[in-house]
Amino acid sequence: GHLKAMFREDGSGILRPEIAIGKAFGALGMGLGSRSLSRLAEERAPFLASLSTLAAKGIIPAAGGVLIYDETGHLVCAIGVSGDTSDIDEACILIAAKKLGLVADPGK
Repeated sequence: GHLKAMFREDGSGILRPEIAIGKAFGALGMGLGSRSLSRLAEERAPFLASLSTLAAKGIIPAAGGVLIYDETGHLVCAIGVSGDTSDIDEACILIAAKKLGLVADPGK
């Protein structure tokens, strides 16, 4: 749950890093891709609001927070992306993971 690397383009919104971190942190903390957390937020809003209060880094329940596994199924990390629509943020991670030979779990 500790930030290892971040890239930010010139001109990006000032909250983009925090949003990306919140997507990855939520996925890692709950063991669910943030797409699943989005659904959970709809189904159990008070529960997810409580989690966000507990989590110092915040939890962003929107697509774009993906759990990453190696070829043996070992959890390696979570990646969060923010900068476009949540679906496009997530697609960036899925494409990169595939090119690196990693397994990405965005949730359902």
